[in-house]
Amino acid sequence: MSVRAVRWLVALYMVLFAALTTWPGASLISAVEPFIAGLPFNLFAIALLIIGGLGLLTALYISEKRVSHTPIPDASPTDIRGEP
Repeated sequence: MSVRAVRWLVALYMVLFAALTTWPGASLISAVEPFIAGLPFNLFAIALLIIGGLGLLTALYISEKRVSHTPIPDASPTDIRGEP
């Protein structure tokens, strides 16, 4: 997956995250029951959103790191300044 695609995915996820954790989106996950893993449903849903964000931000970091370490062919500091 390209870096651009990962950036768009992270951006869309963050918009979804903001929508689900603020009103009126929070009303979709505002139920206390059922309890999942000992947590009320709304707390579990927010924890799941945070873990999902962590995974996506990690994927973005890895993809950006992979691109930044690719060598640029025929480039040297003298080429950038315009000196031979």
